[in-house]
Amino acid sequence: MEALPHEAISTPREKSRWHGLRLAGLITLFALLGAGLLVGGFLIGQSTRDSAATVKQKLADQATKDHAQASAALKAQSNRLNDKVLRVADVARANGYSSGQSAGYQSGVSDGTAQGFNQGYDEGNADGYSDGSYDGYSEGFDEGTCHDPITYEYVC
Repeated sequence: MEALPHEAISTPREKSRWHGLRLAGLITLFALLGAGLLVGGFLIGQSTRDSAATVKQKLADQATKDHAQASAALKAQSNRLNDKVLRVADVARANGYSSGQSAGYQSGVSDGTAQGFNQGYDEGNADGYSDGSYDGYSEGFDEGTCHDPITYEYVC
């Protein structure tokens, strides 16, 4: 086989031009192929997506569910905090009662002791004075007079 005249004489410049055209064609072919795949994927994806109404309904359902969960969590937290406040108030009430009872008892004992001492002293002093005066008079009358202490008759 003999080479054709245009094949026989090929310069490096001609080879470079054909090479560049082949490379540009391949790049264009792959770009078109990629664009076609993207458009096909988009069109196929259109049919698998939910409609706008379905998406809105799903969002509304999720918002309702989230609101119910948040309300339940807040109610549970409120109940726990109220229980804790009641327990703390009960402890404070018990401590205050105990402290007040103790202070009242001490104050009552102290005041009662002082008052009882003073009252006892005053009553004892008055009773002692009166009894002493009566006893002294009786003894003096018995020994210093000529009268019988029982009948009061004159015996001297």
